[in-house]
Amino acid sequence: MSAVGAGAVVVARSVLSGALAAVVAVIVTR
Repeated sequence: MSAVGAGAVVVARSVLSGALAAVVAVIVTR
């Protein structure tokens, strides 16, 4: 369970980071 939880946290952070980067990119390019 611990490993699965850690993996879920890593994936969530990765997705959140990617989304944030995409938003910043859109704002900068406009």
